[in-house]
Amino acid sequence: MDIILNRICQIEQHPIHKWLNDKIHGKKEKKIIVVANVSAGKSTLINALVGLRINRTKMTACTNRLMYIHNMCCPDGIIAKRIDGSYCYFDDLSELDYDSIIEAAFPFKSTLKKQPICFIDTPGINNAEDSNHRCVTEKAINTGDYDIVIYVSNGLYFGTNDEHNLLKYLRRNVRKPIIFVLNRLDEFNSEQDSIAKMLKDYKSELKKMGFKRPTIVPISAYASFLFRIDSSLTCKTEERKKHEIKELFEEDYYDFPTYIGCGKSKDLLTKTGIETLENKILTLKTAQ
Repeated sequence: MDIILNRICQIEQHPIHKWLNDKIHGKKEKKIIVVANVSAGKSTLINALVGLRINRTKMTACTNRLMYIHNMCCPDGIIAKRIDGSYCYFDDLSELDYDSIIEAAFPFKSTLKKQPICFIDTPGINNAEDSNHRCVTEKAINTGDYDIVIYVSNGLYFGTNDEHNLLKYLRRNVRKPIIFVLNRLDEFNSEQDSIAKMLKDYKSELKKMGFKRPTIVPISAYASFLFRIDSSLTCKTEERKKHEIKELFEEDYYDFPTYIGCGKSKDLLTKTGIETLENKILTLKTAQ
């Protein structure tokens, strides 16, 4: 059966897998659009949420188009749709050419793995080198073809004009629930920076913009990514960074869920805030 299914999938991959997923899940796919300015850590966050290295991660703009990433209940490789509209099948993510695809389906390796989830990755909206990035993202926002918005904010640089402009745009044009992710908090210094104050100020700014009861999740996307894909770290630099971050997260200061009222945890992955975010994704009501 598996061999036959694989052969069929090589010809008509996406329809077959969609049928299998629909049959097993029996629920509507929850679409989550992820938006941010350049270098907020959006791609790293998506990698952490799916538990695999699917998106490129650089300090410069990476995504230049919409990318749809589906959870697939059938553990049978990766189904991808190319820019030209054709479908392809891969046994392993290492075979995937990110630059040539606009859609991919594979089993997530996170607490979201049993849910019909689709992440919609968008271009960084403030890319100075390509104004088309803004157009692509704004068009996707305006369609409303999603259930939840995840807005990723760079905790190190909140308060910039680019940040305020994007938040104002979301306030005017989004009618769906928004989860505000305050990222890169692992780069805060416990002796100099107050995460509690940062969250208080962040919430205050959001309320001033008209977000009445903002859902905020403090997080380190990079730490959660390193902890979650432990077996597929590819270089000594990542191994070294993981060791350093592990020591960092032994401190209570870096137990991010406690800052929003969650109990203390000894588990390093939980401390990064990624599981809190996933719980919000699963439980947040999407009805308008």
